[in-house]
Amino acid sequence: MPKRSLSPAEAFELRQALHLCTLDALMGARRWEAGELIFQGGTSLHLSHGSPRFSEDLDFLVRRDLKVETLRTQLQARLEAQPWIPRDLHLQVKAAKHDHNPVTFVVALSGEDVIGAVRVKLELWKTAPEAIAGVQASVAPVRLISGPAAGATAHVPTAELEEIYADKVFALAARAHLKPRDVFDLHWLVKSARVLPTVDPEAMRVRFATYPNTTHAMWRDAALARIKVLQNSVREIQTDLQRWLPSTIPLSLRDVVEMVANSAGALDEGLAALEALERPVPKRAASGAFAP
Repeated sequence: MPKRSLSPAEAFELRQALHLCTLDALMGARRWEAGELIFQGGTSLHLSHGSPRFSEDLDFLVRRDLKVETLRTQLQARLEAQPWIPRDLHLQVKAAKHDHNPVTFVVALSGEDVIGAVRVKLELWKTAPEAIAGVQASVAPVRLISGPAAGATAHVPTAELEEIYADKVFALAARAHLKPRDVFDLHWLVKSARVLPTVDPEAMRVRFATYPNTTHAMWRDAALARIKVLQNSVREIQTDLQRWLPSTIPLSLRDVVEMVANSAGALDEGLAALEALERPVPKRAASGAFAP
């Protein structure tokens, strides 16, 4: 019997279904308390806030004192019984990294007689309780309106748009390599979601607490270098974004130049917020004394 190939359209619909059902499986895998996990990143923009950019990974902040490494069995049990999974595909959940932050699971649909596979990566960033408490979030419904899992809904604690903006600014500099997806996300947040393009010192403090391996000096140097890289990467960004956006989204060189300018401005905002964060707090005059 000849093998069949997954078409791009089928793979896209299966990935969308897998995204939503993985979210629902995660929420049902244990009893979560308020403030224990927060959905963030590009996929949260796509699924919860309506961004047109396709995404692959599901990114969460979770309290570092939780034993999330043991969730694989619960995720597997909740996902493998989904009625929309094609008969010739098998679902498997694997723990991708051990003793590593983020804790990572890969959810895959594949079959012996099928060419191609669909994979979704679930990343759980173990975060200090005081850092996760500083991220504003609300429970948002995520619903699919088309595809094999149409009508399915998950209710997920999701970071507010302003929080995702600050996280994207931090990530744009902190990543080892430029991700054009960050450039588009920042542009979309300002132009379509109407987020004010500002980053305050408190937002930067929360990011440094969330990602403690990045020091102030490291981020400052990386941000300054990334601004220069952005200005010389317009065509590369344009080419890469074509993979992640529907053809209806304008991607002329002029559009991408605007995106790059917005991202460079966002990094300038982050640098200003970092400078304010590091500024010494003036000491109050002692009681009864006159301040000069």
